[in-house]
Amino acid sequence: MRVLLLIAALPACQRHGDGAAKLPEVGPALRAAIGDVDGDGRGDIALADDKRLWVIDRAGRELGSLPAPGGIQALVVTAVDGRGAVVAGWGRDRAHQDAGTRIGSYRLEGGALVEEVIAQPDSERPQVAAIVAAPPDLLIAWYADKYVVKSALARRANGGWQLEELAALRTASSYALGDVDADGRRDLVVGRFYGDQLASDGDAFLLRPDGRRVAIPTTRGVNAIALAGGDVFLADGWDRDYGKVARALLTRVRWSGGAFRAEPVDEVKGEYTIWKLLAADLDGDGRAELLARGSGSVQIYAENRGRWTGRKVAGEAADIAAGEVDGAPGDELLVVGPTGSRWVQR
Repeated sequence: MRVLLLIAALPACQRHGDGAAKLPEVGPALRAAIGDVDGDGRGDIALADDKRLWVIDRAGRELGSLPAPGGIQALVVTAVDGRGAVVAGWGRDRAHQDAGTRIGSYRLEGGALVEEVIAQPDSERPQVAAIVAAPPDLLIAWYADKYVVKSALARRANGGWQLEELAALRTASSYALGDVDADGRRDLVVGRFYGDQLASDGDAFLLRPDGRRVAIPTTRGVNAIALAGGDVFLADGWDRDYGKVARALLTRVRWSGGAFRAEPVDEVKGEYTIWKLLAADLDGDGRAELLARGSGSVQIYAENRGRWTGRKVAGEAADIAAGEVDGAPGDELLVVGPTGSRWVQR
């Protein structure tokens, strides 16, 4: 089980450029996601900790909340049936030792959050591995046993949720959906922190609908995936000996000549992994930046003339989220932790 890292208390309010609205004070949280939940066309902030799930608007006003049914393990904001919804994955942790796996969709109804359960699979390891928003679908992944992760596309139809199973793969905890081989069709990219054999290095691959795997070059195990500009970005330096061998590596992969070609982007010195990658347009120029939450810092990577370079913008964090909140061009970056949260200026 991975240990959630903490961040020190941080200032919570910033202004982002001329004419931008003041960003709301957020406070402590363990997970965050940004998107339009209340349907007003503006970004709201969904937050969760070990006690509750709640949503605030861009002014900081709480729109609704619910008690946490377990430990929060994944959180996104997406569109469900054309309306904004929070999707959360819950499971067992130290504060919720009797909790089971639960993935739910949460909408605002009459000033309250209302839950609709998407899936509640039984498992000896009640843990959600991933939730990926891919409207009109939702990719969900959960541990079926100690090592095997099942994934499915969830879609709301006929008044309920229907699941289309994708795969059952050992230690597959990272997923992304998008066209990465330039054939005009959506692809499923999978990353694993270990391989098929005990303690073997993890890998990454494009998983075809017929089950065939197209290998993606990696250095070691993969803990995060993001897609930006048709390229695949991997956090691919994981090793079971995270004290000595594992590294916080960032790798860019491109489809060329009928195969994937990898090139290193960065190694964050003094850190043993990157836990999360997000693509977001922070400066409003129409091109995505890459946001990385590592074991000891948060980095922003930007491309200039084909080269990606990073800068540290925060220390250890429990989660990061990005989306448009203040009304000015570009997304905002929110860094959250159990003792405080902050907005990062562009």
